[in-house]
Amino acid sequence: MSEHSLDDTVRALAILLADRIEADRPGEPMAEVARIELCAELADGEQPLYGQLLAATVVPRQTGTRALYAAALRRQVGVR
Repeated sequence: MSEHSLDDTVRALAILLADRIEADRPGEPMAEVARIELCAELADGEQPLYGQLLAATVVPRQTGTRALYAAALRRQVGVR
């Protein structure tokens, strides 16, 4: 896999992560454990991809909801 397509893959997975987080209990607090578990699930066991997805996603703030986290994540990867 080329570096460019890997970047595209990580970006696409980050957008999918934001979509899934927002669709599931958007008003509840976003927990770090949820980010870690979803990144692992989306990377499907591919260790380099998992690490890159974790690095590409922001750590949730303790006071933020899942919907706010999803919005911040979309902004981070360039989706409005």
